[in-house]
Amino acid sequence: MLSMRQKLTAKVNSETIQKILESTDQFKTVSEISTECKIPKSTTYRKIKYLQEIGMLEVTGFITDGGRINKYKCGKLLRYGKYNPKVKKILSIITSNPGICYNELQESSGIPNGTLSHYVSSMVKDSKIIVKRTSRRSWFFLPNAKPSEINLIINLRKETGKNILSFLLLNGSSTFSDIQKSTIKAPATISLTITHLVELGLVRRIPGTRPKYELTDRELTFECIKKLEPDTSDRLKERFADTFSYL
Repeated sequence: MLSMRQKLTAKVNSETIQKILESTDQFKTVSEISTECKIPKSTTYRKIKYLQEIGMLEVTGFITDGGRINKYKCGKLLRYGKYNPKVKKILSIITSNPGICYNELQESSGIPNGTLSHYVSSMVKDSKIIVKRTSRRSWFFLPNAKPSEINLIINLRKETGKNILSFLLLNGSSTFSDIQKSTIKAPATISLTITHLVELGLVRRIPGTRPKYELTDRELTFECIKKLEPDTSDRLKERFADTFSYL
């Protein structure tokens, strides 16, 4: 048997109520909500009454032709809370795509730039998501993301960084020449990227006549690849079963 909390959650998550919550980002009358959501007016009245009772709608009104017209709007806390459809969509996308950048988040969500920017700022402020900013981009994660994962995931989302990290995962300690041959990038680009990865502590430089490079944490690198590209990690395991037998 469902608890009262479970019943409440199920009711709030119903498609009809979600439509109403999404519609009431600004004050609107029952008629306006009913028309916009394509829900019968009688049903709209019932759902709005319920949402008022549990404190999820604000109400204002005015007098016209001797009668009072009420308008309804999502409560302030709800606008950035877990029941808000836009918040749920943003959280769902970031959950499936840790380290997603702003432009990709906008494209995936379909939320207009101004609206998305406002929501993201509020969600960061309320600790619903965290952001890692670089000179050119912002990368988004859930609050439970480990600091050790964040830099790895960001660099796995960059083509050159991903190529180098994946190569070292598969081949172990390698020289600069070995790494360069595995990519089509210019030597200067490879050198800059490796230096950056070493500075971040993701790659370790092994001194010698011909210095070599290796991953600081192979297991964590593999786990991050698995989060970003499950199919790729499965293929890696099949191809290098012995190498990854401990992962």
